[in-house]
Formats: sequence, C-alpha cells, structure tokens
Amino acid sequence: MNQSLNHLQLLNEQLDNLHARISAVVAAESWQQLSELDQRVNALVHQCVQAGQMQDPAIHSKVMSVAQLYRQVIERLQQEKAALHQQWQKHSNSQKAQAVYASGICA
Repeated sequence: MNQSLNHLQLLNEQLDNLHARISAVVAAESWQQLSELDQRVNALVHQCVQAGQMQDPAIHSKVMSVAQLYRQVIERLQQEKAALHQQWQKHSNSQKAQAVYASGICA
C-alpha cells in the first residue's frame, strides 16, 4: 500500500512538473523542446494507464489539465499558421504586383 501511495505521489509530481515545463516552453515559443516534452508526456500517460492510475481523481485531473494545455497550444499554433499564411499571401501578391508593374514599364 505504501509503495502504491509513493508511486501515485511520484506520478502526481511528474505530471505537475511536465505541466509547468510545457507552459514555460510554450511561453518561450521553444517548439523543439515542446516536441521533446511531448515524448515524456506520452510515456507518462502510458505509464498511468498501464498502472491503472487513471481512475485516481488527482491523476485523472492532472492528465486532463495537460490535455487542455495541449488544446491551447494547438489553437495557438493554428492561429500562428494562419497569420503566417496571410503574411505570405500579402508578400506573394506584392511580388505579383511588382512584376506586373515592371512588365508594364519595360514594355
């Protein structure tokens, strides 16, 4: 029982630590580190499932909190992708306009 309690406490601490690290990495926009942390999250969630700890309310809550954080990250990245696409389109349209203008001058 004591060993199970220690394992549960360790999982709680690891989930808290990963949540904090993911938040910091996202704030710093360090996407490579996020990729590395993602592997740790997957391994830890797998470990929680394998150990049957997902039924523990604290573990379940923390895993759901990490999942919510990921949803926020995905939303943010989608917004950044859309903004970059819009910038690229403006740049592309500007280049096309310059080409049309230049061809009219040279004609």
